[in-house]
Amino acid sequence: MKRGTIIIVCFLVLILLSIGAGALSMNAKDSYQKQETAIVRIYGDIREPITKGHVNFFRGHVSIPLEYDVQKMGNDYYLWFITSNIEGNYSFNINNIASYSNGAIQRVNIEKNYTVGNTTSDYYINPGAIVSNSDFSIKLFLNNDNAQSISISYPGKNSEMISPGENTIIFSLNSVKLTQIITIGVGKYNVPAYLIISGSQNNSQTGNTTNQTIINQTMQNYTFNVSFSPKKIERFEQINNNLSYPIEIFNNVNADFENVTIIFNPKIFLLTGEINKLNANKSAFFNLGIITNESFREIIFVNYKNYSYQLPVEITFRKNTTINLTNGNLYDCVNEIQGKICAPEEVCTLGSVPSRQGICCKGSCAVKPASAGGSWIGWLIALVILGIIGYLFFKFKNVKSTKNPIERQVQEIESKEKLMRRPVDIDKNQGKNLNKKS
Repeated sequence: MKRGTIIIVCFLVLILLSIGAGALSMNAKDSYQKQETAIVRIYGDIREPITKGHVNFFRGHVSIPLEYDVQKMGNDYYLWFITSNIEGNYSFNINNIASYSNGAIQRVNIEKNYTVGNTTSDYYINPGAIVSNSDFSIKLFLNNDNAQSISISYPGKNSEMISPGENTIIFSLNSVKLTQIITIGVGKYNVPAYLIISGSQNNSQTGNTTNQTIINQTMQNYTFNVSFSPKKIERFEQINNNLSYPIEIFNNVNADFENVTIIFNPKIFLLTGEINKLNANKSAFFNLGIITNESFREIIFVNYKNYSYQLPVEITFRKNTTINLTNGNLYDCVNEIQGKICAPEEVCTLGSVPSRQGICCKGSCAVKPASAGGSWIGWLIALVILGIIGYLFFKFKNVKSTKNPIERQVQEIESKEKLMRRPVDIDKNQGKNLNKKS
C-alpha cells in the first residue's frame, strides 16, 4: 500500500512539473565553447518582467559570476551570457517567473544544464541582444592572433575587418525606417534587436504631429513607475479602417515627472487624445488607432531617462473573423487586462472595468464584509441560539441530579417483590397459631 502511495505521489509531481514546463520554453544549447556568447530566447505566457535578478549561474553546485543581461522584445525575453573559459559542467536557472497556467498565475522556475568544451571560441560579442532608439554598437573580442573579416547582416553593412582583442562595430539607425524586431548577423552570431524609430502623437484637431510627446511635469527624486490598462492588446480583427483602442496610463508614484516620451511606430499607430500632464497617482487616457491593414506585432514605449515601460500590441487581421458587436471593443479580462472576475459574494479590492466576460477586477477579490443593516439580525440569531443552548444545559443538569433511571426501576421491582411476599408470611403465622389451638 505504501509503495502504491509513493508511485501516485511521484506521478502527480511529474504532472505538475510538466504543466510548469509547458507554460514556458527556451532554446538554450546543450554545449558551448569557452568564451562564447550564448543567446537564449525565453518565450511563453510570461506575466511579469524577467530581470537579471531572476538569473543565477552555477558550475556544478557552486554559484559563479558571468557577464550577462536580459532584454525584453515583444512578448519574448532574451538572455545572453559569455561562457566561462574553464571546461566543465554548468547550469543556469531563472527563478520565480510569473506565468499563467490552469486558470491562475503561477510561479515557475526553469533550469538548463550545459557543458563548456575544451575548445575556445574564435570570438565573442557583447551585448548579445539590443534594444535601442538611437545608433548603437556591439563589441567583438577576437581570441585569435590574426586579423580576420567577418560578415555583417544589417542595412548598409556587409562585412567588418576585426583585429585581435577588442573591436567596436557601430550600427546606425539612419537606414531603418520602421520600429521593428530584427536579427543582426555578426559573424556566427544572430543578435536579436528591437530598433525603435521615434513616432509622433496628434495633439490637435488639425492632425499636426510632433516628433515626440512630452509630458511636462515636475520631478522630485522619485523612481519612475507607470502601468498600462490594458497590460497588452492581443487579438484577431477584421480589416477595418476605424480600429481604435482606449489606453490608460497610470502614474503609480506620488510625484510628477518631466520629459516622459511616448514612442510608437507612426506608420502603424495614430495616437489621439491630449496628454498634457500625468499627475501623481493619477491616470491619463488616449486612443490608439490602427492605420494599417497588415498583421503586426509592435510595442508602445513610455520612457523616462533609463526607465522604460512597454505595452505589447499584436493584431492579426483575418477576412472572416466573427466579431461580437456587443462587446467587440472590450478587452479580455484575463489575457489583456490580466484581471479576474469576482464571484457574487466577493468584492474587488482595486478598480473594476468592463470586459468581454463582465466586470473585470484589476486587483484581487475579497469576501464581502457584513453590512451594517444586517448586523442586528445576526445578534438576534446569536441570542436565540444561546438561549436554546442554556435551556438544554439546565434541563440536562436537572436530569443528571435525579436518580439513575435504571436504579429507580430496580428499586420499584424490589418494592413490588416485598409486597408480594408479605401475604405469604402472614399465612405462615396464622398456620402456627392454628396448630397451637388444636
